[in-house]
Amino acid sequence: MKLKLVGAIGVFALLSQTFLLPALADETKLFPSLTGDQGQTPAVSTIGTPEIKTITTATSSTNITTSTSTLRPPQKIEQSVQRSIDITDTTAQPLVRVRIDQRLARKMAKDHWLEKAVAADPSLIDAITQYSSAAKILAKHPRIGTIAEADHYTCRNITRWKTASRNLARNPEVKEVIDCDPEGIYRAIKRDSKIGKLLVKQPDFNQIIVDNPELGKLLATHM
Repeated sequence: MKLKLVGAIGVFALLSQTFLLPALADETKLFPSLTGDQGQTPAVSTIGTPEIKTITTATSSTNITTSTSTLRPPQKIEQSVQRSIDITDTTAQPLVRVRIDQRLARKMAKDHWLEKAVAADPSLIDAITQYSSAAKILAKHPRIGTIAEADHYTCRNITRWKTASRNLARNPEVKEVIDCDPEGIYRAIKRDSKIGKLLVKQPDFNQIIVDNPELGKLLATHM
């Protein structure tokens, strides 16, 4: 009985050796770190890293040189500041008009083709009507209707003067002037009731009232 037990143990020991030895050999292949040879792995990592560093430094140096070579040379700060000051000085000059020549204003008011000049620059009417003597002449202009179309405030500029307002009311083209700016004639009638009497004498007075109903109401209050 003892012999059988010893034989069975021996057979079990042989079988265990046959199965365990190949497994250990496979583990040493798959996990070489278990064998204790760990000195080879740092050598591989240290050999590759210096080359990568040298390559990156070389590329970065080349990029820096190319970028600096393409940049424009720096400009002086004084030149840019001086240029901005010059630009602001040329564009910030205010327009100053000095009206001291009444004779010139009267001559322009007498111009037969004044409407052409006013079409190019409507501010001429404002300059002429600054003087009552020139405004009186302008109110009698034979083409005052065309002038009013170029500057719609012609009626308002002329009627600031009493005599000029009456001259405008006598002008046959007063209808065209009123159509462009009725407010001017309203103010003139409120200051001087004789303006309404002069307007009634116009041949197209009926059409003036039709085009400007408020004028009829204003005249009714002064009757």
